[in-house]
Amino acid sequence: MRAEPGFDEAARICAANVIGLYRDSGLLNLVINDQGRVVIGWFAIYLNLSGGEGLTLSRIIALCKRHRVCSAGRAAAIVGLMRATGYLAPVPSGDRRERRLAPTERLMNGQWERWRCVLAALAHLRPAARRSLAAMGDPAFDRSLVSDLFDHYLAGFRLIGANVTELSLIGQRKAGIVILFSLFAARRPGERGEQVADLSVSELARRFHVSRAHVISVLRDAQEQGLLHRGRMEGDPVVVLPPLVEGVGKFLASSFLLMDHCSRRALDAATR
Repeated sequence: MRAEPGFDEAARICAANVIGLYRDSGLLNLVINDQGRVVIGWFAIYLNLSGGEGLTLSRIIALCKRHRVCSAGRAAAIVGLMRATGYLAPVPSGDRRERRLAPTERLMNGQWERWRCVLAALAHLRPAARRSLAAMGDPAFDRSLVSDLFDHYLAGFRLIGANVTELSLIGQRKAGIVILFSLFAARRPGERGEQVADLSVSELARRFHVSRAHVISVLRDAQEQGLLHRGRMEGDPVVVLPPLVEGVGKFLASSFLLMDHCSRRALDAATR
């Protein structure tokens, strides 16, 4: 995938689109990082659409414990905050002992927007992805896509992990991935032949609703891991090193391949 003509352009488009979707939630960020919050939202959508027995707090907790996303107490706190901030809502149930929940449009739309980002970028490499973009919203397509993506998660597939070791540590930091995406998307050839990005600490802090100190900490950690090099002056461009380009490239190529596979199967399911 990464060797295909046009991959770099498609990857930049995808990274820029994901950056544009970033939404900060101060309450949720107090208890879990960006990755974990997305995963729990995904669990909620899966249980609601394809999980058979439906979405409840106990089933969310069971999935979080089984897949080592977070502890039971933290999962319960996150679900409570997601209810308070309009991502989850209670729904009537015939069984009074079971307190059913459902994802709200706010949560559903946020997840679908992320997948649209991937499919729209993928369409530059796989024109058939446009059919999947058009099919989103079809109940049969959506159920199949969610179920198939979740099956890969159950089987152990992770976008960040053994497949993309370069981003593993920074991916656990608040706004860490989108900061790296920003550098990846904004990079240009420098005067000495290296890749540089003209993004300041202040700009990144404003864009992702975090403090300047936090951005400096993330960049310092990324520099220690050999992903980038910062100049000594505030206005100096950030040197984007090959491991950062490699890591983000592998992350996005894996996302493209996974979405390509699962969306094709979802189209077949919708057709049937």
